[in-house]
Amino acid sequence: MHPRRVAAAAAALVALIPSVAVAGSISVANVGANVTFALTLGSGTVTTAATSLNAADWSDTTGGTTGWNGTIALYRFRYVSAWVPGASHALSTNSAGTYTGVVHDANYKVTVTSDGGTTVVMAWTGTQAGSGTATKGTAFAVGTNGLTITFLSGTTYVNTDKYTARADVLAATALTLADPGTCVAGTGAVNPPSWTNNTAVVTGGTSTTFGTAVKILTDATNTGTGAYTCTPKATLSADSNTGLAGSYTATAQYTIVSGP
Repeated sequence: MHPRRVAAAAAALVALIPSVAVAGSISVANVGANVTFALTLGSGTVTTAATSLNAADWSDTTGGTTGWNGTIALYRFRYVSAWVPGASHALSTNSAGTYTGVVHDANYKVTVTSDGGTTVVMAWTGTQAGSGTATKGTAFAVGTNGLTITFLSGTTYVNTDKYTARADVLAATALTLADPGTCVAGTGAVNPPSWTNNTAVVTGGTSTTFGTAVKILTDATNTGTGAYTCTPKATLSADSNTGLAGSYTATAQYTIVSGP
């Protein structure tokens, strides 16, 4: 019996997260550059062409006696617009934070109630409703789904100032593995790993946690050794009735586990 070895590497499908390698005889590391899916909203559900995901280096220096499996796990794809100030006074930044909610096509409207010199009293309506007092120059939470607003220090706000933002999350089943990806031989490479579950849905978790991992690569005992740079492929789907035009992001994690 061989001890169970696990290594993991994280990557974002649009925004890259640094790779992580665990010391030992098997590893996954050197996650590649950002990946962008080109999706055009139309009528009903629309799906991209098969698109290459982040490449990564998968390595086995055990001599092939252990074998290994490689998996991918995923957050849900999410989007949040910038704050749109209209004719209102400028904000310190138009960034609206990160959307962590589950409501499709969420909308938020912030209305200034009064200015307190270093603070701003405001209320918000839309997908969530509430009120509060923000300190200028400091990000203030608008609701409980990750959105924030930052008022500009030195600016006097009035009760006609209003700011809007929209946010969305794709279905948990938005990403589907496509045709087998590619593997390029590296140092000491003998017999490449095999692609598996080529049409499986990779179910996303939340905006901050991974869903169930899906096996994408397998290397049988006493076969492949050395290093391979492997790039899986997938399609992304969205409902045109609820999707928004913008850049959706999700974080993916690759994991390698020893065993048949």
